[in-house]
Amino acid sequence: MIRGHLPLILAIVMIALLTLVEGFAMKDRWGSPDVEAEELGKLFDKVPKQIGAWTGQDMPVDELVKKTAGAVAYVQRRYVHNTTNQAVVLWLIVGHSRDIVRHTPNVCYPASGFRQEGSILRQPFDLPDGSTAEFFTAKFDKEDAFSHQKERVFWAWNHPDIKKWESPKDSFMIDGPRFHYGLKRALYKVYFSSAVTADESTTDDNAAAEFAQLMLPAIDAALFSDGTPTETLLGDTVLPGDTLLPSDALPSDSVVPADVPAAIEEPAAIDETEETPAAEEPPVAEEAPAAAEEAPATEEAPAAETETAG
Repeated sequence: MIRGHLPLILAIVMIALLTLVEGFAMKDRWGSPDVEAEELGKLFDKVPKQIGAWTGQDMPVDELVKKTAGAVAYVQRRYVHNTTNQAVVLWLIVGHSRDIVRHTPNVCYPASGFRQEGSILRQPFDLPDGSTAEFFTAKFDKEDAFSHQKERVFWAWNHPDIKKWESPKDSFMIDGPRFHYGLKRALYKVYFSSAVTADESTTDDNAAAEFAQLMLPAIDAALFSDGTPTETLLGDTVLPGDTLLPSDALPSDSVVPADVPAAIEEPAAIDETEETPAAEEPPVAEEAPAAAEEAPATEEAPAAETETAG
């Protein structure tokens, strides 16, 4: 009797298992897929507004734009170079991968009246840690009776577990980013965009490429560091691992991370100096000046510690 219904029982079990897998693992139907993205989005506060010669100003984002992009958290900021007045727009978002992989510039820009000019290219950025960030880039053109806009955009994704900016390529009719990232609860995406100038002959000539090369290490430090904050020092962004000068080598109004003074305190050197005359042997008049002469040598210990702290 049971044997006759075995195929039906197996079919019901398989349907139940597939429903559970589809609901939990693939589409988070019964979970809270935005929770992880919201937590990661709090790290966006660490992305610097001032870096090198660039000063940023936050830009408002329409709710419809956020929803369309799948942005659970975002940074949209316009950076202007202090001397050249060139401008670059940073668009950094985090959300569920099913939303983040879909809306790319080659889809969004044409929807806003732009026309893609030429093919999508690959653009590598060599980072200070020896790794390479792989980006897509394309040029978009929009002309009407009142204006003519031409922009270049660089974009890439980064999964929090991978910690590497990537541009997965489509192949054999397969959507590269969608296949590469699957359905993850959190995925980063970043755009760098800037106007195309008349003298721009290669992708490296665009201001957004120059800015991305500078900003990517700062973004990585904000999103993936061990919690060490970035500091602005003499107008430049100091990333974890950079060499910091002792406080007496900087102007009085410079910003010095709080851990630097602590690293150059001198109590250890003082202890060594006090231990030198510890042996109380019968005083010898001729040796007293020698002990006094050796004191300066022990006082040099703080200088050695200062170099180590820096």
